[in-house]
Amino acid sequence: FEKTSFVITDAAMAGGMSGGPLVNGEGVVLGVNALVRPDLRALGNYAVSSIECESFLEKLEEQRENEAERASRKEDTRRERRKKRKEARSKSVEDTSPSSSPPVDEDDGVPVEGVAGYRVMLYGYSSSKAEATTALRRAAGLDELRAENAMRSAYSFGAGVVDEFYVSEVGDRKRAERAAKKKAEELLEKLKEEGMMVEVEPLTLLP
Repeated sequence: FEKTSFVITDAAMAGGMSGGPLVNGEGVVLGVNALVRPDLRALGNYAVSSIECESFLEKLEEQRENEAERASRKEDTRRERRKKRKEARSKSVEDTSPSSSPPVDEDDGVPVEGVAGYRVMLYGYSSSKAEATTALRRAAGLDELRAENAMRSAYSFGAGVVDEFYVSEVGDRKRAERAAKKKAEELLEKLKEEGMMVEVEPLTLLP
């Protein structure tokens, strides 16, 4: 209280009135009721001055703006990390993929079409880390360790693997590929409903 500016009033105050406005006869707010000192009788009623309150609100608003600015810069940094990671993955695929002709089965030399599967990638989240981890476990059915690993990778490296769905080698391959993609997309929608920034990526078949 040493640095707080008070208004002392002889207006009647009682317990439970703290936080209410102290107004004059014209309805102008002079302060916010704060405390009563019975030992001082009529001069023991204190209210935090309106000037003090305005100063506090201005500082609070400034603090919120600074926090919002920091959060915005943090999100920009995350986006930049995700962008660089995507570019690095794309370059890696380009460097390792053959320039022509599809991958070939090692056993009989027959070209293999399609993908090995699909994976759901996490790039960010709109809630707190704890809430996002809980949502990830709920939507994706992950255990605590896998959920935390995905969150940590998304935060540190810009992307984290939530789950992977591989194409079954038994039966019709095209049908199996569609089934794997459908599972990945279903999980994608669940995670989006939880406020996650996610995408489905194909797992490329290697020669």
